[in-house]
Amino acid sequence: NGGVIDNCTVRSDDNSFAILGNSIGGIAGQSGGTITNCFVNMRFNGEDEVGGIVGSASYVRIEGCSYEGQISGAEKLGGIAGSISKNSDIISCKSDASIEGDNIIGGIAGYTKYIINITACYNLTIML
Repeated sequence: NGGVIDNCTVRSDDNSFAILGNSIGGIAGQSGGTITNCFVNMRFNGEDEVGGIVGSASYVRIEGCSYEGQISGAEKLGGIAGSISKNSDIISCKSDASIEGDNIIGGIAGYTKYIINITACYNLTIML
């Protein structure tokens, strides 16, 4: 919480790697800091709060990040963030994903609560 993650890449070359569980993200499962200029390309299979960059976040700033891959789970699934709340920002991010779930799914953010700013983001997500 309160930390900074910048300029990183997480990639599964054949997109066959899967992570199982709750609060799953390619960069962080849970975050309250700053995540900038990160790229993730992999597959996630979880239950709740699954996102390409972060699973669950509060008081977070996610900027210039992109996700490519597949996400499957039950609910709160998003290409960038599965669940995001409390004065958080998603800025200039891109999601190019296939997301399959039962409830509360979004191309950029699956579930949002309180004050959230989503600005200049690009979504190519296919939701099933």
